[in-house]
Amino acid sequence: MFHAYFMIHGNYAQEVRAVRNVASVENLMRKLQVLLDQWTQNSEINTTNMEHDKAPMESHGATMQEQVEVENNRAQPDTKMKWHFGERMTHTESYWEGLKEQFEKGYENTGRTISMVRDIEGVLTQLPASHRDKLQARFSGLCVEAEAIMDNVMDRMKIKCGKTPQFKCLLL
Repeated sequence: MFHAYFMIHGNYAQEVRAVRNVASVENLMRKLQVLLDQWTQNSEINTTNMEHDKAPMESHGATMQEQVEVENNRAQPDTKMKWHFGERMTHTESYWEGLKEQFEKGYENTGRTISMVRDIEGVLTQLPASHRDKLQARFSGLCVEAEAIMDNVMDRMKIKCGKTPQFKCLLL
């Protein structure tokens, strides 16, 4: 009788623990989905900004060329160099600051995503098979989505890092 009592209550305690772990995993998966959705939205915005960044640089170069030629005809040599160099340095600083910010956000989001995936995986492995099977498909889908987003971000950063500012020295 005494042994049966502990078996019943032991099974009940295991089931309560499993239910709590299921709730924990579901909560973590919701948080991961929110993070991935935000990251996707920010990636789309950054891609749009990257496309817009290309056009102004190209058109800016032509306009800048014309302005420098006009200024070359009027200004003193040292004034021409300071004016052109100052504007180009401002643009270059802005470019690198934006790149640094994107890199830091990508690094932070990647770390958070990997940490959440590991946390979910850790709790999933502790669940009884009946509960784990119900959650595994959703978890696998989140992992695929996370991997695709991180690959996309890395590809965009490679493109961005490979993009060299058009730094022309028109005074030579």
